[in-house]
Amino acid sequence: MEESMNTKYTGVKGTRDFIGKDLRKRNYLLITLKSCFESFNFQELQTPSFEKLETLIGKYGDEETNLMYKIISSGEKVKKADIQALKDGDLTNFSNSISDKGLRYDLTIPLSRFVRDQKNFLRTPFKRYQIQNVWRAERPQKGRFREFLQCDIDTIGKSSYHNVVESILLCDMVFHKLGFKKLKLRINDVGILYTFGMNLGLSTTIDLTVSPQSSYQDFASLLDKKDKIGLDKIIEKLDGPPFVDDSPVGNDARGLKSVIYYLTLKGTPQEKLNDISEYVDPSWGGVGQLEKVFSALSKVKLKVLDIDLDFCLARGLNYYTGIIMEISSPDEMPIGSIVGGGRYDDLVNKGDKNTSGFGISFGFDRIKLIMDELNLFPESTNNPNSFLFLNFGEELSHEILKYITELRYSGIVCELYPNDIKMKKQLDYANDKKFDFVILFGLDEHKKNEFTIKDMNTGKQKSHNLSKIVDEIKKLS
Repeated sequence: MEESMNTKYTGVKGTRDFIGKDLRKRNYLLITLKSCFESFNFQELQTPSFEKLETLIGKYGDEETNLMYKIISSGEKVKKADIQALKDGDLTNFSNSISDKGLRYDLTIPLSRFVRDQKNFLRTPFKRYQIQNVWRAERPQKGRFREFLQCDIDTIGKSSYHNVVESILLCDMVFHKLGFKKLKLRINDVGILYTFGMNLGLSTTIDLTVSPQSSYQDFASLLDKKDKIGLDKIIEKLDGPPFVDDSPVGNDARGLKSVIYYLTLKGTPQEKLNDISEYVDPSWGGVGQLEKVFSALSKVKLKVLDIDLDFCLARGLNYYTGIIMEISSPDEMPIGSIVGGGRYDDLVNKGDKNTSGFGISFGFDRIKLIMDELNLFPESTNNPNSFLFLNFGEELSHEILKYITELRYSGIVCELYPNDIKMKKQLDYANDKKFDFVILFGLDEHKKNEFTIKDMNTGKQKSHNLSKIVDEIKKLS
């Protein structure tokens, strides 16, 4: 039985309804993710859908803050509205003046708030997973929604390379269980990016006195476009304006030559790491951490993931402070990353070494889209055979109810039509709802102590002794 849906949608743009087979696939993916998370002893956490605005504001960049859904205050609080800000066109301050709460933008900030609240009671390392909806006021388009499910795992405690190793092993298990054959995991360290920036003479802080075109942020963002524009295009842009200019922070030929050497370096992750180890400032510690990660993983045979030390990988520069990683979609369906994350030291409690964190986020919707396209969902996500018992009056429907109950306890999908109406209308209902079989137990069947099974796909029907009703239906389920 499958529920059909009208293509017309009158809900809010960027949101969706789920039903039937699509929802079963989502639930299968959820169950698989949760099973893997819990096998690594991650504990589920759920937080409220909205937080105090003071908790959310200032934790993201301006662009992200503008995409946050704010909840308008009610009652007396509305009187505090900053009308002057509205007249001046300062919509951010105006909206803040009439709101003190907002829908969560991601799951990391609610986690940080939870850890701060419970810091005297939590034992570290604290390992949590969270699978809940988040909301962003983005312009809806294909693959981009205003409400979507986010799946995160994080470990809070003293920084350890084992957090990275465990996260990689968990990803390998998840994608193996989901039926993926081969995926590339790219890994890098913020310290390596920082070293590139220093050798190019670029600013490594957001400084208003520095030309934004030649800032470290722009350099790192350019590197992260490798999948879109290619490495050759990146090198071409680095060797010309706006990165080469007359400003004090413009790069020089020697610095650029060394950066290009490492960006084009080939080999295994360990070979690349050996080559770059003397180039990176050892005080960052990133190379040493990567060395331990690769050493640990060399003892385990990964089933799906192929690891690449990619010096172009640059993500979350506003908050990641160490190792960063990303898993790309398979070559058969190149739609971007499906997992991403990294080390963050100051997001929970600034300066507290005991609340460093390492976390990754799974792109739930992208993973489901790929599994649909590559037919990776098992047959079990299809509807099991379903049975509609026709209603031939109060007495007969009561008599058949005990068999229906027994079948339901055996996990068989059964429904008794609730009204004694014409058989044609009941059969129309069965067709509309796509029931596989219809069970008839009318006066004729009752006199013969029989029941009839009608196959709705072929139209064939067959009668059996009533005592065999459970066994016969089980054979078809």
